[in-house]
Amino acid sequence: MPKNLKRITGRGDLHFITFCCYQRRPLLASARTRNLAVQILKEIRARYHFRIVGYVIMPEHLHLLITESRPTPPSKIIQIFKQRLSRRMRARKRSPKNQLPLPFPYDRNLLRCFWPARPLDC
Repeated sequence: MPKNLKRITGRGDLHFITFCCYQRRPLLASARTRNLAVQILKEIRARYHFRIVGYVIMPEHLHLLITESRPTPPSKIIQIFKQRLSRRMRARKRSPKNQLPLPFPYDRNLLRCFWPARPLDC
């Protein structure tokens, strides 16, 4: 993948964005996590005034088709989404024994790596 790609924003275009979890782990496999991701997308959409044309949440990656927000570029919107989702996932406590376990081993070190350091590492 070329390293000198240019981001072109500010023209009112749609942006198709794909990003995956760290080492393509299925961190988004549970319904609870997917629902949290959708809730965070709604919160960010309301705050930053962009439209979500479509999205697909797979166990190890996401696809988004969004419009531009005038003051906020799509890269910043994705950054905010990733931060909020990973922080809320880290903040969750272990489930009691009578509830279903998380879809991945609960390890704070693992959850520090919810997203890859570089987006092209998918």
